[in-house]
Amino acid sequence: MTWSTPVNLNPGTKSVPAGTTREPWITAAGNNVYVTWNDNSGYGSTQGDVYDPYIMVSNDNGQCTVVADCWNLNAPVKGVKLNLMPNSSSSWEIQDQAVGNTVYVIWRDHTPAYGVNGTVFFMMSTNAGATWTPTLDSQVPIDVSNNPSSVTGWSNGIGVSGSTVALSYLSYCSSGEQEPSPDSGSGDCNMVAAYSNNGGQSFFPQVNVSTDGTSGPITDVSSSNFAVSGPNVYVTWQDEDIASGDFQVYLSSTNGNIIQTPSLSATPVRGAVGTTVAVSGVNFLASSPITVSFAGAPVGTITSNSSGGFSTTITVPSAVAGSNSISATDGTNAASSNFNVVPNISLTPVKGSAGTSVTVTGTGFGASLAVSVVFGSSGQVASATTNSLGSFSTSFSAPASLGTNTVTATDSSSNSASANFNENTQITLSPVKGATGKTVTVTGVGFLDTATVTIDYAGSEITTATSNSTGGFSTTFTVPASVAGDNTVTASDGTNSATANYNVVSSITITPKTSAGKNSITVTVTGTGFAGDSPVTITFGGTTETTSPASIETSVTGGFTATFVVPSTTPSGSYTVQATDGSGNSATSTFKVN
Repeated sequence: MTWSTPVNLNPGTKSVPAGTTREPWITAAGNNVYVTWNDNSGYGSTQGDVYDPYIMVSNDNGQCTVVADCWNLNAPVKGVKLNLMPNSSSSWEIQDQAVGNTVYVIWRDHTPAYGVNGTVFFMMSTNAGATWTPTLDSQVPIDVSNNPSSVTGWSNGIGVSGSTVALSYLSYCSSGEQEPSPDSGSGDCNMVAAYSNNGGQSFFPQVNVSTDGTSGPITDVSSSNFAVSGPNVYVTWQDEDIASGDFQVYLSSTNGNIIQTPSLSATPVRGAVGTTVAVSGVNFLASSPITVSFAGAPVGTITSNSSGGFSTTITVPSAVAGSNSISATDGTNAASSNFNVVPNISLTPVKGSAGTSVTVTGTGFGASLAVSVVFGSSGQVASATTNSLGSFSTSFSAPASLGTNTVTATDSSSNSASANFNENTQITLSPVKGATGKTVTVTGVGFLDTATVTIDYAGSEITTATSNSTGGFSTTFTVPASVAGDNTVTASDGTNSATANYNVVSSITITPKTSAGKNSITVTVTGTGFAGDSPVTITFGGTTETTSPASIETSVTGGFTATFVVPSTTPSGSYTVQATDGSGNSATSTFKVN
């Protein structure tokens, strides 16, 4: 066996001196050989503790003995060591592993700008060192430790197998520990591992595999080693019991199965009581019943799919204002998300005239709080106290205020909600049905203050009134001659108007109503409130009578007058006189034969 002539990989140049070189590390894959170390090139003897990470790469199995000709061919300066982190100040233990054309490099760094207690950095190249991720000089290397509050970084190691890249290092060291080696002091450290299952593209959060160092100066972890096979990762380390001075060797491993934490999402994340919320969960037990709760109270169940996921909807139950938890559990795992309940009120009815009784129902307010209800510019009109779930109900009489009015409910913690009440003009009639000639009272609300209100009947003015200071009035009119059925009564102040219907019923009067002896007698029948321009038939005791005029027809306002003769031979008794028009409207009266 023969060995090649030793090659000085760090001869130094005028621009990049050799410096003090320490801790070389080597790995190889195929024709590629990678050598890493740290040195203080360019810093001078006054900064002997300032070290940068360097690498040299050979693509010919390291056979070339002229460094300038065949090492670091893809570096900015061929044949010159490549600084992986020129903006560092204290980089140590630059270790590497290679698979094919991919090389992975890890080191600990104590540059204060990145981590005053130490950081573990990671870089990789997938093309035999031609380019690097992250990009050299423009990006800081990947911080896999991400543990700025604890001393971190000694005895690091790296292992690669397939797509598995695993790193180990010491971390969570006791405060004040400078370098956790055996008998270095009363400090304690933990063995930590970082794991990637995608070739180093990203790492899962670091894991404390030793679960040590949590209760003070008990042990002193150091001297680790590391192995990777497929997804399996093995870490071993030396641990000194400081109290007894005894040393132990520990082993921890993982098969690479990633335990995902259950999580829950809700859409939307804000709304009133009664809102429909879509709830989705992942990483629960597969094919298991899931109980979904709102503010601790169950609101639904669903079964997860074969991957432990589920989707469902819930309706937000009565709850207090603010953040409320939506949670899900399979009995073993649980996750939650927050939903912000906002106050809401509803009005019944939502429109009406002044004086209308309005019910206000509120949800999503504070628990057991006083509530004030304000109607537009009219001020407070009602009050209430919420229950333990922030709900209440109260009522008020709508003040006179035409148009759209904002009703606002506010509790004593300033939670508030609003709804609109549309107030309009209105008239009522009393009575609403009868014959012509009746006296009808018209009452109005919601009109202009102290305004002249004109009352029309069936399109013609019949009377006027003056509204009071709140827009109300009351007056009477006599129902004029008009046809049977609904006739429109309209009240208007010139700006606002309202209508109501008066239903005219047919009526007849007969003269005379009794006979005076055994002589024939002529009876006059006068009718009102029949259909306009309609034929009329008169019967006496159920028999159609011959009348004068022979053909009776009502006027346009539904009135008529006609006569018929009661013969002298008519037996004594009471007889019904009935008038019926062509639309079926009829009226009766009684004639007595003595």
